[in-house]
Amino acid sequence: MLIDSDIYEKLKKEATAAYPKEGCGMLLGIAEKFLVTQFQVLENTASPDRTDRQFSVDPLTVYETEKKAAEVGLDVLGFFHTHPDHEAVLSEEDKAYMIPGMLYMILSVADGKVRISRIYEKKSAEGPAAEIEFWPVTDPLLN
Repeated sequence: MLIDSDIYEKLKKEATAAYPKEGCGMLLGIAEKFLVTQFQVLENTASPDRTDRQFSVDPLTVYETEKKAAEVGLDVLGFFHTHPDHEAVLSEEDKAYMIPGMLYMILSVADGKVRISRIYEKKSAEGPAAEIEFWPVTDPLLN
C-alpha cells in the first residue's frame, strides 16, 4: 500500500495530538491504486473513562464521511486508530470488529510520539488478519 508522505506526516501529528487517548479516523484515497491520499479524523465516542484504551465511532459519521469522500472521487480504504503506550498490533477487540477488505492502520504512540505504524487487513470474515506493508511516497499519483 502507498500513502502520500505529507498525509502520513499529518496523520502522525493527529495521532500525537490525541495522546494519551486513542485517536481514530478513516483512511481515504484511490482503491485501484492502493493509495491513501487523505484521512478524516473522527471523534472517539467511547466512554470517557475508556478512551485511553478503546475507541468507538458514530456510524452516522462514518456514513457521512463515506458519502462526502465519494462526492469528490475518493474511496474509503479503511480506518486508523492509535494505541497509546502500547504496540501497533491488533487487539482481540480490533480483530473482532474488522471488516473484510478494509485496511486498519494502528499507530503506536508513546511519550507523545508515534513510534511505529502498521497496517492490517482481513480478507474474509473467518480468516486471519495479515499485516500489509506500506510505503510513504512523495508523488503518489506517479506511482
